[in-house]
Amino acid sequence: MGLLKANMSLTRKVMRFGGEIGIILGIIRRFKENQVNPVKMIFFQTLGDLFGLLYLLLDHPLYFVKVGFIKGWSKAKLSTWDWYTDLMWFFQVLCEILCHIVAIQDMQKNLHILKQKRDQVKNMLKSL
Repeated sequence: MGLLKANMSLTRKVMRFGGEIGIILGIIRRFKENQVNPVKMIFFQTLGDLFGLLYLLLDHPLYFVKVGFIKGWSKAKLSTWDWYTDLMWFFQVLCEILCHIVAIQDMQKNLHILKQKRDQVKNMLKSL
C-alpha cells in the first residue's frame, strides 16, 4: 500500500509539469482584460498566481530528488525546500480564499439590489 501511495504522489507531481505556462498565460490575460474592463481584486488574484507559480517551481526539484535524478541533498535541505513549498501553497490558498470571499460579498450585494428592484416593481404593479 505504501508503494502505491508513493507512486500516486510522484504521478501527481509529474502531472504538474508545465503548469507554470498556464499560470503565466492567465496572468497576462488578466492584465489585458484589466485594461479594457477593470478586474476586481487583480492584485490578490495575481499574487495568488505568483505564489502558485513559486509552489510549482519549488516542487519540481523535490520530485527530482525523490526519483533519484538529483542526489546529495541532505534531509535538512529537503525539509527546508518542502517547508517553503508548503508555505507558497498556503499563501496561494490564502489569496484565493480572500478573492472568493470578496466575490461572495459582491454577489450578496447584487442580490440585495435585485430584491429591492423586484419589490419596487411589485409595489408599482400593485398601485396600478
